[in-house]
Amino acid sequence: RAARADGSPPPLRAPAAAAMARVQTRVIEVAVPAAGPRPRPRGEEADEEEREGHGAEGATIEVIVVSPSTSNASPSSPLPPALVVPHGGPHSAHADGWALPTSFLAACGFCVLLVNFRGSTGCGERSLQLLPGRIGALDVADCVAALRAAAGLGLADASRAAAVGGSHGGFLAANLLGMHPGLFRAGVLRNPVLVRWPFFFSFLVSSGRLRWDGRTAPKFREGGNSSSSSPSSSSSSSSSSSS
Repeated sequence: RAARADGSPPPLRAPAAAAMARVQTRVIEVAVPAAGPRPRPRGEEADEEEREGHGAEGATIEVIVVSPSTSNASPSSPLPPALVVPHGGPHSAHADGWALPTSFLAACGFCVLLVNFRGSTGCGERSLQLLPGRIGALDVADCVAALRAAAGLGLADASRAAAVGGSHGGFLAANLLGMHPGLFRAGVLRNPVLVRWPFFFSFLVSSGRLRWDGRTAPKFREGGNSSSSSPSSSSSSSSSSSS
């Protein structure tokens, strides 16, 4: 639908039930870039997965495409705008089944891309374990690949794309908007995981300033951040100097 005279978007009218019954659903396989080495603190040896070369090869992901029927296409815009929808979890998955919200959006004229990025369930343990240590990179790259693949197949208009997600999906939607502002024109974030401390903690671990194996308490590396010294040691040193 054409925009209003003042440039604002047109109102979204609820489609008839018959229109929701005519939406098209298909599953496409999308080639994604190689995972690359997993970031790890300096001096830490590669894990078994990397020594065996797992995750270094390119792979494919599953994208469920729910789009309007050809009878709903607009003459002025033959391709529908794209909604890239990564799931939450992150260890979860979109199912290939009818869902009212997805069908509603498709009947309104959107092409909905339900992205099962690497780390989703249902694709084997090896694929599942590719994501830890690469969150915010691997899953983001898979969402971008899904959008470009759908556009290449003539299923969606990549110049009119939005990122939509909740929880970890909201985290990915925020990353897609921030990392690829030229690809996405809008975003919807529902209860996104955007707390600052986890990002700072991940930075400390990946940069080697903090050592953490996931089982024991994190520790600053020797000779590292001076703020890791305890208050008692600083107070004792100050008292001894004053005496």
